[in-house]
Amino acid sequence: MEDLSGNDARVYRVVAELEDASSAPHLQDIASRAGLDAEETRASLHRLMNSEPSLVHETPVRAFPATRSW
Repeated sequence: MEDLSGNDARVYRVVAELEDASSAPHLQDIASRAGLDAEETRASLHRLMNSEPSLVHETPVRAFPATRSW
């Protein structure tokens, strides 16, 4: 695994801070806390989700299982 830097590191830290057992952070919350716009945040989340090993995981929204929580 490569060392995280830049936006990916910021997004990873925010996700780790916002996660808890009862809910997953939403894209807008992550972007706001990381100081990024939605597209930059989405791109970082995509890279983190597709890294080896995967550093973040998608959590389905209960009311709308076909949508992403971020």
